[in-house]
Amino acid sequence: MKIWLLLLVSVLITTSAISQEKADSKTIRELINSKKFSEAKSILENRLETEEYPELYYWLGIIALQQNEYNEAIDYLDEAIELDENNPRYYYMLGNAYGIKARDGGMLVATFAAPKAKSNWVKALELDPDYLQALFQYYMQAPGIIGGDDARAKELAEKMMQKYPVLGQLYLANYYLNSEEDIQKAEAELRSALQADTGRIKSDRVGPAKLWMLNSMGYYMMRQKKMNDSRRYFQKAVQLASDQANPNDSMGDFYMKSAQYDSALIYFEKAVACDSTFGPSLLKRAKMLEKLGRVEEAKSAYKKVLLSHEDDRFGEEVADQLEELQ
Repeated sequence: MKIWLLLLVSVLITTSAISQEKADSKTIRELINSKKFSEAKSILENRLETEEYPELYYWLGIIALQQNEYNEAIDYLDEAIELDENNPRYYYMLGNAYGIKARDGGMLVATFAAPKAKSNWVKALELDPDYLQALFQYYMQAPGIIGGDDARAKELAEKMMQKYPVLGQLYLANYYLNSEEDIQKAEAELRSALQADTGRIKSDRVGPAKLWMLNSMGYYMMRQKKMNDSRRYFQKAVQLASDQANPNDSMGDFYMKSAQYDSALIYFEKAVACDSTFGPSLLKRAKMLEKLGRVEEAKSAYKKVLLSHEDDRFGEEVADQLEELQ
């Protein structure tokens, strides 16, 4: 599964903080990371009944984003900015909300939402120079007609290297991979970044970026039908973060592409064990059971997808699959 917007959201969950005077940030963060969104939201809404301050709206926006409710997230984050116009985190996350809306809403929506994403990321960067990564992603991902600019992306990656060398190498690797398709330069930058820190992935900016780049390299090699290289990158990601859903999901994709459905099922089940609501793996787990002829188990697995994804694209696909199996 491709994860660049997921990366942008997860970074803020692990690095931001609520004032100890106002709220128990550790409790809220733990509830969100445990997918206990309703409980976290209830705590925040109860606090809003007695006092109003921006961090409450910010965390409500985070919760809405985690549930793919980007319009709701936009409303909450607008409220946070109205109360505090000088916090770069609020603009950064509002940019993410518009970015997700642009990604999921189709081209017509993207023409409106993508510039909104960019303007909020630019504002975050004006307030704090550490917010380079969002604009890098925008310039790399957006079509030129709405502001995509590979040359500007490279400039930002090189600027990032001056302050955060490892992050800069990872973003340069992404630039070389996706813009110039220079696999040798991309691998060289990635190799150097990985050697700089050989420990397990930690909850900081470098860790998610390493996973994202390993993921990107794995899928690139898969598209080039260099399956041994693809497996090597996916395996490295799993080694670094075996307790996260996405690396296991990507490893499952590799085996699914290789028609090794038993092995694919194992990794999709590992991903679901890491995150019981992880839509991509829930859906692909059901598909692998169907491929393997385990029809009743597949039906049950498809129904589990509906429990947490009835109203999104995973749920829509499941409805069609279940109809075919009846």
